[in-house]
Amino acid sequence: MLNDVYTTTEASKLWNLEESTVKKACQKGLFKNNEYRKSENTWLVSKYAMYERYGSLPGTNPSVQLSFSYEQFDEKEFIAFDKFIGKMQLNAHANRTSFTSIKSASIDVINKSIIVEIEYRAGFSEANVRRMFKAGVNKVLGRNKLA
Repeated sequence: MLNDVYTTTEASKLWNLEESTVKKACQKGLFKNNEYRKSENTWLVSKYAMYERYGSLPGTNPSVQLSFSYEQFDEKEFIAFDKFIGKMQLNAHANRTSFTSIKSASIDVINKSIIVEIEYRAGFSEANVRRMFKAGVNKVLGRNKLA
């Protein structure tokens, strides 16, 4: 979990931005409330906030983070969701999908959410990847669980 939080200096270096850019975004409240905070004199920002605002790290395939409340899944649906993630990963390795990989899938207990980071091939838009992922989950669950 600590690996998912950066100082504005660290985040700026990783994304090749001026430190003032990330610091001003924090000061102006441009990130979601639970994705940044000030600790004494240092601004801290989550990896997910940086991806959402500034996109993929330079020099990497584009990726998108999706977040779902795990309270919306019952136990059976949660297991189906988990199997779907595993199947997507296998298909990505076999080159049978537009996704290159599921970079990470984690559960954020504090915010009661499941966070999935998907790396995708050039030529696909972030909106397309979001739509395809949600459609796949809805198909596995047998109903429109994710809007």
